[in-house]
Amino acid sequence: MARLVNATGGSNKFWEGEVSAKELTTRWGAVGTKGQSKAESFESAAAAKVALEKKIKEKLGKGYVAAADAAPAKDLREPAPTATRGRDDSLIGRVISKLRDDGGGSGFGCAAYEKPRPLAPDKLAKLTLPGGKPLSPSLRTWLAFTGSWSVPVMDRGELQHETVSAIVARIFDAEPSDDEDYFDAIDAEYPAGGFVLPQSAKQAHILYLGVTDDAGEHPILGFEIAEGGWVKYPSFASFLADYFGVVPTKKQTGFADALKSQTARLAKPKAKVTAAAKPVKAARKKSDKELETALPLLSGGAADALAGLVAILVEAPSKGSGSV
Repeated sequence: MARLVNATGGSNKFWEGEVSAKELTTRWGAVGTKGQSKAESFESAAAAKVALEKKIKEKLGKGYVAAADAAPAKDLREPAPTATRGRDDSLIGRVISKLRDDGGGSGFGCAAYEKPRPLAPDKLAKLTLPGGKPLSPSLRTWLAFTGSWSVPVMDRGELQHETVSAIVARIFDAEPSDDEDYFDAIDAEYPAGGFVLPQSAKQAHILYLGVTDDAGEHPILGFEIAEGGWVKYPSFASFLADYFGVVPTKKQTGFADALKSQTARLAKPKAKVTAAAKPVKAARKKSDKELETALPLLSGGAADALAGLVAILVEAPSKGSGSV
């Protein structure tokens, strides 16, 4: 029997595979739990062994390593002697356990949490990222827990992504046609696109699909209109742990190294977006300053009227024959 374990990126998972006659049985899950199992039949024992070797190769490519001193599979079916039996101690597992136990967290995202509604197992099994690429381990685990919180649109079994520039334009209420150099620079540096996640203060959070670490996890970008983007979290699990206040980044094991590694994988020049953002930032500051200067010169009623007019003009469509 082959047994592998994965402790990268806050994970603590096992995978086992064993051939008996023409049948291949695999088992996987969190270390210390029974996990899940699946049996597959083949035309011959040789074909089953080839399938096992292929699966082992795939797992090794995802950060798993051989566990020479691992307990046999039957031990996983026996009750654990500790009070934490059945709990997933990986980072994503700790987030889910906290939310199940307390119905929320203490982080900046606790107010956004809703009652979990798991994604149907049959849908989750077929779900992929754009282009048929697999979901990251933490995203798949999260969707198995809830599909009702900050989940991208699904269409024909794929999660639908957006360009990073489209996300930035929407969050910061910008018009790409007015700042073409800026948004062209964003798309040039982040061509793969991604998913928007809940933001904090004036920062956008984007799960970027362009790179993955050895465990298959995507980095989470932080993005500010004048500063461009940077790798803020090394994985979706890391983002959730901080967002819900379960494990702040300063207490996440290996956070600094994982962040450095994902940043190196992205290997993007930040100068283009930062330089292109300067006129955007300057124009907005000038507009805000002019309004701040004008309002005190007016009487109370006139100032209110002007502020209301500005709001109407901002919200009005940019094209059309109507007048205010």
